[in-house]
Amino acid sequence: MKGIKFQPIGRTEARMMLENRLRTLRRSGQSQEYDQLQSVFQRTFQ
Repeated sequence: MKGIKFQPIGRTEARMMLENRLRTLRRSGQSQEYDQLQSVFQRTFQ
């Protein structure tokens, strides 16, 4: 059985992916997940 493989991504690409996810969550009204991810985003990138 093979394990999961991850492709390494750069910090800039990771930030863009997170920003897109946050935008999607905000538009769809999923406030709990948005708040949690926003907290992670701020700790990581600011």
